[in-house]
Amino acid sequence: MVNETLKRWLVLGGLLLLTIWLVLNAPVSENDSEVVAVNPSRSSKLAAMVSPKVMPENIGDELALKHRIKNDEKIVDIFGTQQKVIIVNTQPVIKVKPQIKPTAPRLPFKYIGKLVENNVTKLFLMEGEALHIVSEGDRVGSNYQLNKVEDKQISLLYLPLKITQTMSIGKAL
Repeated sequence: MVNETLKRWLVLGGLLLLTIWLVLNAPVSENDSEVVAVNPSRSSKLAAMVSPKVMPENIGDELALKHRIKNDEKIVDIFGTQQKVIIVNTQPVIKVKPQIKPTAPRLPFKYIGKLVENNVTKLFLMEGEALHIVSEGDRVGSNYQLNKVEDKQISLLYLPLKITQTMSIGKAL
């Protein structure tokens, strides 16, 4: 344990001595002048503080954006706005939506059977778990009315839209 601690201190001390030696023997630069680039339009106070000896006159030209030149040698301003406005159609376009004819939903009833007594036909229709016993002209549920009973089919009127729907009930026995 002591051996490892001693090794670490020796390595750190050696690195410290190497760093000090490199700093003392570092080569001296021949040019001590500094170049500072200042944009006078953005910071006029800073530009006034910089002496002309430190900032060369052409440094602003070197950093300025250059115009792009096309193959036909015309100068193009790539950051400019385009002034071309083309008006093709001055009248508003009105889209007409096709009229969708409203339709009645599927019949929610299942035919269970019918009973004929004294020339009066009563139908048994199931809607979910509700059983409706109806004859011609009666309301079936809240949205339907039984219009006509025939041997093979019945006709129901969907009341909200006044649309007649038919339902096959099979052949009478």
